[in-house]
Amino acid sequence: MGNSKGIAILALLLGASGLGLGIFIFFNFGSLTNLTTTTTTEGPTVQNIWYAESLIPQTPTEHPTYTTLTNMHLLITVNTGESVYISFNAKCTIDNSGSYEYIESFIYQDGVMIPAPYAYVGEINSEAQDYLRMVSLQYSISGLAAGAYNFSIRATTGDNTWNRIDDTVLFIQTYI
Repeated sequence: MGNSKGIAILALLLGASGLGLGIFIFFNFGSLTNLTTTTTTEGPTVQNIWYAESLIPQTPTEHPTYTTLTNMHLLITVNTGESVYISFNAKCTIDNSGSYEYIESFIYQDGVMIPAPYAYVGEINSEAQDYLRMVSLQYSISGLAAGAYNFSIRATTGDNTWNRIDDTVLFIQTYI
């Protein structure tokens, strides 16, 4: 019997402390709905989204030729006052059997290379085996005139045509 009294007293103490903590939180922080629900009008607002992907493994052409990657081109429309955000993600496999192995990717706007940022994955005979790297390339453009724009991802490789790009994703959004 003495053991069950101890458990009952412990349960009452825990319940009372939980109630006290709840009252403390309510009076110091307001109701719980105010803690989890916030509304803001600050920050960028997304206007439109375009998306393309390709799961087909592909080998870029050898440098200095840059080839548009399969399905990595989107025609978008920019309205007055909008900015553009571009994100490109891919998986690159480098075959280290040649002398200068790399894959280099750039964003192109209406057929013209945007020189920076760019994605570069590669080594100069520093590893004896092939390796895999994930690539993420992001870019934001403001001040474009209203109109249609063609964005694409082009890539080139070193002296080995076994280098390849897989699982490419191109994501573009306009925002204010």
